[in-house]
Amino acid sequence: MYAQLMYRLEQIGINLYNSVGMMVYCKSLKYPTLSEKKFSEAEIINYSQVDAERMTYIGYHILGFLSGPLLILGGFGVIYWFVGISFFSGFAIVALLVFCCYFVSKKITVYTEEVL
Repeated sequence: MYAQLMYRLEQIGINLYNSVGMMVYCKSLKYPTLSEKKFSEAEIINYSQVDAERMTYIGYHILGFLSGPLLILGGFGVIYWFVGISFFSGFAIVALLVFCCYFVSKKITVYTEEVL
């Protein structure tokens, strides 16, 4: 089921990529290159292909956005099922370390900016 969902989302991303690319090509054909030289046709197509390529991966991002929290909660449930009530003490220690790492990284960022 998961593989089929990934396949369908990948197909949607490829269709979006092709649609955006085709719209840009049609627009670039109507673009008056002689009257305004702000961007050449090649630059417009290059910029658009980068944006269109990002549309290919939109399916993966949607799936990660939707399934990520469910996988995390499922993992916590399985750990609680195996370990029992002591899971909460381990979870509290991990949460405390996450906050400590956050504040340490903020301090490192401040000191690094001062040096540079």
